[in-house]
Amino acid sequence: MFAWFVFFVVAEFAIVKLIIIIYKIEYILFCIYFNIKALNHSNTEGYLNSKAVEVREPAKQIIEIMKKY
Repeated sequence: MFAWFVFFVVAEFAIVKLIIIIYKIEYILFCIYFNIKALNHSNTEGYLNSKAVEVREPAKQIIEIMKKY
């Protein structure tokens, strides 16, 4: 009985970790998508400023890297 309880606790922990990893991947992919869209926009700075700071700051850093190449 106790073994099943431990199994379910460990399984629940693994599922939570997986959800966190998926969320981080989604955030990274959204930042890349946002950067590509901003670079294609005629006013890149204006487009960046129209979004939330949580997306804007990483996007500015990635855009600087992308502009080098």
